Amino acid sequence: NSNIDFSFLAKGDEDEVQKLHLACKDWRFFQVINHGVKEEILEKIKAAVAALFELPFQEKKKYAKAENETEGYGQNFVVSEHQKLDWSDMIYLFTFPSQNRNFKFWPLSLPGFKYVPSKFMLSFPGII
Repeated sequence: NSNIDFSFLAKGDEDEVQKLHLACKDWRFFQVINHGVKEEILEKIKAAVAALFELPFQEKKKYAKAENETEGYGQNFVVSEHQKLDWSDMIYLFTFPSQNRNFKFWPLSLPGFKYVPSKFMLSFPGII
């Protein structure tokens, strides 16, 4: 089961910690449940990110990550111009702490893109 119950992790439950460890080690994928983030905020995040990926390529390139950096729009797994690509566009943004946000990578013209991450981070007051 790749569902990780955050309410158990927050209490230091060793079984849940072990479950998270195995999910990271064996599956490299898991879903966090009972995290306390309101469904409304999650839906707004999904909508904001979906709007980014619907932009024309030339528009998305305005937010492209710089060479040898991870933040921004692009593909982080291209290590050689000769490799066979399994194409996956992504956007990686620093959201916390807020002073680390570099808005040159943020498509601020899209509704919610600046404010949704802040609302998301406020959902974790005792954690972060």
